[in-house]
Formats: sequence, C-alpha cells, structure tokens
Amino acid sequence: MDGVKRSLTARGICRVCLCTEEDGCEGGCAWTDRGRTLCSACRDLSLLEELEIRRAAVDRLQTMRRLLRKEYAEVQRAIADVQRRLRFAHLEKIPNRKPPIQIEN
Repeated sequence: MDGVKRSLTARGICRVCLCTEEDGCEGGCAWTDRGRTLCSACRDLSLLEELEIRRAAVDRLQTMRRLLRKEYAEVQRAIADVQRRLRFAHLEKIPNRKPPIQIEN
C-alpha cells in the first residue's frame, strides 16, 4: 500500500490522471507545479470544477435573495395592514360616529 501511495504522489506522476513525462495526456500536457504532481490538463479540469461549484453557489444565493425579497414584501404589506387597522381602530369605538365630510373641489 505504501508503494502505491508513494507512486501516486511521486515526482513526475500526475496525482489526478496518473500521466507521466513518458506517457502524457492525449493532446499533450505540461507540469503546473514544482513537484510535478499536477498536469495542465487536470489543472484545467479542477479549475472548471471549481468554477461550476462557484456558479452553483451563486445560483443558490440568487434564489435565496429572490425568496427574501418576496418575504420582505409580504412582511411590509402585513405591517401596512396592521398600521391601517390601528389608525382607524379608535374610530370604530366612537358611538354614533358620522363619516367624515368629503369636500369636493
């Protein structure tokens, strides 16, 4: 097991696809680190994976933002409704109250 583990992290063997200097990736690749443990093809793939992860996170954040905006609007409507009820609640308690006079221009 130690021999396998050592060979996977050995200098000159890509830790992702296991290509070597003698047997590189199809289409060619180059080493991207000093230890020669990550080839350019795998580095590009890992960057693409990271980009996809970040895009998914942004999508989740945008969904959450839309939901929060919707909830915020609902809360604001509820607050306005309560304020409106409170504003006119005292008027309902006055006996024989006449509606306000409308002045027309």
